[in-house]
Amino acid sequence: MEVEYLGKCIIIKIENKINLIVGDLHLGFEQALENSGTLIGRRMFKEMVEEFDLIFEQVKKRGLSLDKVIFLGDIKHEFFELSQQERGDLTKLIDYLESKMDKGNYKIVFIKGNHDNYLLNLRTIGKVEVCDHLIMGDCCFLHGDKDFVEAWDKKINYWIMGHLHPAVKIKDYRGVRVEKYKCFLEGEFKGKKVIVLPSFNPYSEGSDMREERMDLPWEFEVEKFNVKIVGENLKVLDFGKLGKL
Repeated sequence: MEVEYLGKCIIIKIENKINLIVGDLHLGFEQALENSGTLIGRRMFKEMVEEFDLIFEQVKKRGLSLDKVIFLGDIKHEFFELSQQERGDLTKLIDYLESKMDKGNYKIVFIKGNHDNYLLNLRTIGKVEVCDHLIMGDCCFLHGDKDFVEAWDKKINYWIMGHLHPAVKIKDYRGVRVEKYKCFLEGEFKGKKVIVLPSFNPYSEGSDMREERMDLPWEFEVEKFNVKIVGENLKVLDFGKLGKL
């Protein structure tokens, strides 16, 4: 398996097939905030598309032909309904991804997260493969809120997941200014190599795992995980072990 970091996404080559992996989107986030009395406008989907455009441009420049675009769960935001904004944005997302297909070659996969109730009620969902987890080669793709027996198979060497929205706080040399950056976490757990993707949602900063309780069915020693910070122009920077930052 070969992994390349590209902005908030990763490109994984498995058995000579190229796959683009995307973390939590939380489409409908703005309507949920509006319902709670917070007005932030509705630019989130537009900003996501602009970032996807840059990613697909890089994929094209490198002459890569995608086999799958895999979303690691929490594609939508609301727990208890499929909101009007979610319906609209999910439909637009599927249409957008189809417009980027090279002669219809790649498949769209939605792995269900804990926010993805009622996802199957979407009219256009038939164009997408929806599953609880996905096994390809020696990789298990999952959201991260549930464990699966299949993930523990001896042939599985990698877990690729979202759910945690990892980010890291970095202080300046004086310790006065603090900024938070989305990041990837890379580590090991009971013989499996784990990669946790940041949220793709531009309005969700994420959580620093040194300060937040992890909502996981496993006990990761995240201080031993490597941190890869998402920088500008789709660059990803290696910052070493989380526990040493």
